[in-house]
Amino acid sequence: MNLEKTAILIIDVQVDLCAPYGFAAKLGRDIGPMQEMLPKLKSFYRKAKRMGVPIFFTQYIARKDISPKNVAINRNREERARLCLLNSRGSETYFLKPKDGDWLVKKRYYDAFANTNLLERLLKLKIDTLVLAGVRTELGVDATAKRAVAEGFNVVILSDLVGTYKENQGLHQSFLKVFQRYYGDVMDSGKFLDDIE
Repeated sequence: MNLEKTAILIIDVQVDLCAPYGFAAKLGRDIGPMQEMLPKLKSFYRKAKRMGVPIFFTQYIARKDISPKNVAINRNREERARLCLLNSRGSETYFLKPKDGDWLVKKRYYDAFANTNLLERLLKLKIDTLVLAGVRTELGVDATAKRAVAEGFNVVILSDLVGTYKENQGLHQSFLKVFQRYYGDVMDSGKFLDDIE
């Protein structure tokens, strides 16, 4: 793996999705698996930052007047739950924040490439390998990872640095198995760091 052509995408680590005071937790979602993963993600982020790997954060945002019509059912649910509403505290990044040199990609779809400039930025940097971490495995990670493969990137999912609600662990495991078999690589972050070091 050529480190100079590798970038990291940290998907949707936001207050409403993974914080104890966010709306998902208030709605009764068990965010335990994500809470357990976040300290390890922060440590990985710091190591990658020291190595000079380009890092992109994605931020999912919703609101009745900006959410796409073709995801109306989810928009309506989000409007009721007030999940990740534009300019709300709940939409803010959580636990680790983008620092100087990082990119923040605001998105209205689960797929971070849809109607954003992510692809343009990656091509400008001559990136050929994307390493994904973040939440939720079965939504933002899944949609972005598969789109990245379709766009021609080699994709690595860090199995210990992606997460979702406890009640969705079956979907989490299924995604990782399917991705490993048909789309790209799935590996532990420790192995990834060993490979690039």
